[in-house]
Order: sequence, then C-alpha cells, then structure tokens
Amino acid sequence: MLPTINGKSFLECNIDDLKTILDNTDFKESEYLDYKKSFELTEIPKTKKDALDKAKAEFRKDVCAFANAQGGYLIYGIKEDGKAVPHELVGIEISDNNTEQFENLVKNTLQTISPRIPNFELKYIPRGDNFVVILYIHKDSFAPYIFLENNRDYRIYRRVGNSVSVLAYSEIKSMFSQSVILEKEIGQYRKERINLFYDGEAAFHEQKFFLLHMIPETFLDSSYDTPIFFHCRKGVDFSGLFTPFGYINRPIPTVAGIRYVDKKRKTECRLQNNGIAEVYSPVGDYIDFSESHPEGFLFSQDLWENIELFVRAYAEKRSLLTKGGRVFAGLSIVGCKNIRTDND
Repeated sequence: MLPTINGKSFLECNIDDLKTILDNTDFKESEYLDYKKSFELTEIPKTKKDALDKAKAEFRKDVCAFANAQGGYLIYGIKEDGKAVPHELVGIEISDNNTEQFENLVKNTLQTISPRIPNFELKYIPRGDNFVVILYIHKDSFAPYIFLENNRDYRIYRRVGNSVSVLAYSEIKSMFSQSVILEKEIGQYRKERINLFYDGEAAFHEQKFFLLHMIPETFLDSSYDTPIFFHCRKGVDFSGLFTPFGYINRPIPTVAGIRYVDKKRKTECRLQNNGIAEVYSPVGDYIDFSESHPEGFLFSQDLWENIELFVRAYAEKRSLLTKGGRVFAGLSIVGCKNIRTDND
C-alpha cells in the first residue's frame, strides 16, 4: 500500500509534511519510496555525454522498476542517512523555476521506454530558492516496461524492497498476459453493455441503435476513480460531452457516477467515476428510407462528426476523468444489417 504523510498522499503534502518524515524509520526507502539528493540530468553538463547517457539510463531504470512493480515515489531533493532513512531536505534547482521545462525534460528522457512512457505525475514543493520534486509512477496494465540501454544489455527491472532487481522470464510472461487481459476486459465490458440495451433491460429499447464508449485503461482499478457528481456540485459541467447526441438537462446521480437522459430522443448518456463515458442513442436520426434504399441509408459522415465532437469534449475534461494513460474508444452500431452507408 502506498505510504501517506499525515493522512495525505505524497502528491498532496507540503514542506512541513516532509519535515515530519525526516529521521523517521517508518518512511525509509521501500518498494514504494526512493530518495535522491539530486536530479543528475539537470546537473551534468551536456559536454559530458558519457556521464549524461549513464544518468539517463539510471533514471529510466528507476522509473521502469516502479512501473513494473506496484508503482511508487521517486523523491528528489531529500538526502538519506546512508541507511535508507530520509535525513535532510536539500532540494534541487530548477532552471528559472520553469517546471514546464523540467517536465518536458522528464518526458523526453523517458521516450525510449517501451511500450510507451509509464503514467506519472509530478509535484513541486517549494523550499526557499529550490524545490523538492516528487515523481509518482503509476502501476498500470501495460507492464512490462523496458528500455534498451545498448545492443547487449537487454534487461527488465522491477522495484523489490528498497532496491531494483532484474525480472525473471516467468514474471515477464505473467506481465504480458496481464496486458492481453486488459483488452479482453474492455471487450467483455462493451459486450455486456450492448446486450443490456439489445435485450431491452435498459430504460430505452430500440431495434437499431449505436453505443459509443470512451474507456480509460485504468477503469478496473478503483484507486483511479474520481467523484464525478462531486465535481458537478462544484460547478463542473460535463453535459458538453453529450450535447452532440441530443438535448441534455441536469445530471442524475447514480451509484457509479452520473447519467443524462433525453426522453424525447430516447438517448441515455453516462459518465462513471472510473472515467468511462457512454452514449446510447437510436440510430434512426441518421437513417433515410427511400425507393432507392428501401432498407435504409445511413449518413455515417453526420455520425462521425458528432463522435469527433464527443471525443474532443472528453479530451478537454480528461484531467478530471483520468490520471493519464491511454483511453480506448469503441463504437458499436446494432441492428443495421444490410443498411447502406455513404462510404459503403
């Protein structure tokens, strides 16, 4: 379990909170914590290429090790006492206090990690004229993460206790299996939702409908949930996600989040605490019947334009809905066999 300070996560703490962990053995380095006195990538001159390359490799190694385990915190600007216990706040310098530039350096350095950059968050805690920087690496379903240091050193690292170890083949195989499981879980979830509407168990039941989803890769992990209705009460308006598909009134709270219902158009939209956005709507508004097309003609361009508006609106609210990582989009059009479209 991730450690907390005074009942708060490390990403919520301040400099006074950090002072309370000094010389406290409860906060010694572990599988979730690693203290660094400095951030070498900003201290080594670019002219010392070998030393800089070595520092970059070490940084990628540390990040991969947390991402391949349970996630955790890399904390820069805290000196430990030689026995892995935090001892002194020293801080690190960030050029011109430009945290955006610092974050870009982190992202660029991690670009060589495969299959992609692990999910991470940065917290900057001012300490006089410098900062203590907390880098939180999330655990997710895309492990194992790997970087190729050179053509001979091909290893996958994992955080174990307060150190880093090389993963065994059996552990790597298990991680790859987990990635495949994520795809299956997303497919199974969408199938269950389609069947719910198709079998008439939902509020509306039409023979021809479409079901649209945005599904974060973290949707199965409740630690990533965000209180959607709480945000609504604070004035955040999520209805813009769904207005392309009908008139949307006030949100209706549910156990899992909120829903919007347009009884006139028989449209139902949901936004869940785990970040899933769902649109159910009859497809009839997009179908034209004529002598040349007695079975119907679906104007898919109109539908795609609305889908694009939906995806863009989701992206704008993404920081409230997810904590980074991939989001999968899924569209199912049901009951429209033999109906022609403008692109066949």
